[in-house]
Amino acid sequence: MGRLVVKIVSFVCLLLIINPVAAFAEHRDYSQPEIQQNIEKIIAWKKSVNKNAKGNLISNEILAGAGTEVSDWYVFAVGRLGIQDNTQAYLEMVKQNITKRYKNEGKLDNTKATEWHRIALAVLSVGGDPTQIGTDSDHNPINLIADGVCYRGRTKPLSEQGVNGLIWGLITLDSMRYRTPADAMDTRDTIIPEILAQQLKDGGFSLDGEQIDPDITAMAIQALAPYYNSEQIYTYVCKWNNKETKASVRQSPGTIIHSTEAGWRFFQLGNGKC
Repeated sequence: MGRLVVKIVSFVCLLLIINPVAAFAEHRDYSQPEIQQNIEKIIAWKKSVNKNAKGNLISNEILAGAGTEVSDWYVFAVGRLGIQDNTQAYLEMVKQNITKRYKNEGKLDNTKATEWHRIALAVLSVGGDPTQIGTDSDHNPINLIADGVCYRGRTKPLSEQGVNGLIWGLITLDSMRYRTPADAMDTRDTIIPEILAQQLKDGGFSLDGEQIDPDITAMAIQALAPYYNSEQIYTYVCKWNNKETKASVRQSPGTIIHSTEAGWRFFQLGNGKC
């Protein structure tokens, strides 16, 4: 139940990154007040579990887990929803967590670049600066955007954990439209075609590269949404049939999103060929 609630809160709030109105407009069976009520119920439930029903959500186990997926998505949700909470305490705790973990050889993680991405988004959502959070072994400020996206390739490929790392790398890079340095190992121009190359025959995405996963597909759509109207052409090899294709994000075969006055809708594109 706990993991499900985390995903519900996170998904609702992640939609707000693209467009707050669109996030609610897509679910036509529910009014905005109804969704708000459900969010409040989830927060109240978590407060009771956290043994702080009348206090802040960011306390006790949430603070103890700062810098982990157990806590970060709740903090992200609080920040995106504009809820006043104990955010400064979280920033202090996550700074300590990052500093401690950077003493390890793999720093935040040996394989998962999404550790950098999740923490960066949580820090950013509550007013922190993910480009200066904690200190490394040389006492220099830690830059989660640089280490987790731009220069991740110096240690492990951004795609080491699959398309998930690429998707969240792009979302994180675009969270504040961060500029990539000239010597970056990964940029928008390298990440986008890598994501498109992972698209399955039926248009969806997955971690195993075989069966479509709605969760991963939704993340991919969200990451690519800002580039829907871009005319830039990318060259990549579709992994499902090993054929080279040249296409923009809009021309890529499969499911993509389109913005309308009523919100976001899904439709099938047939122009692109792999």
